[in-house]
Amino acid sequence: MTNSWILNCIEKEFDVIAAFKDERILDEGMTWQVRNNLKKIQINDIFYLYLTDPYQEIIAKGRIVELPQRRYCDEISAQYWKNSKKDSITDRVWIEIDYRIEPRLTRGEINPDGTHPSLIIPIGNQGVSHLVDSTAQNRLSRMCEDRTIQTPSV
Repeated sequence: MTNSWILNCIEKEFDVIAAFKDERILDEGMTWQVRNNLKKIQINDIFYLYLTDPYQEIIAKGRIVELPQRRYCDEISAQYWKNSKKDSITDRVWIEIDYRIEPRLTRGEINPDGTHPSLIIPIGNQGVSHLVDSTAQNRLSRMCEDRTIQTPSV
């Protein structure tokens, strides 16, 4: 069974906007720090990249292509880290971004019925991965299909 994950991205720690302009990242993927659920993350699991405050938006969807392992950040994405995390050995997965989501999915759109946003998109630190339950997984998948989704090379 394929799981879906919310991977948090904190802009003050990682400049994802600039990274998305780098064709190498969009074509080849990058390492992403993970701190929890290491034994549950599997190859071909789906992830949604969630840009935290002040944006609170899902900005991309992709796949996990390598299991978590202790390693340094890859050379390409290292230039977009704004702190020393790129220089440390930590648990990381290799991810490939399949789609940038345009327009982005906001917390308010994901939770229009007033359910607490953290039930679907839990608030967390950089590198925290949250397993998405099957109901939320289906909802997010439908919402992404309803968007103009651009492949990275466009």
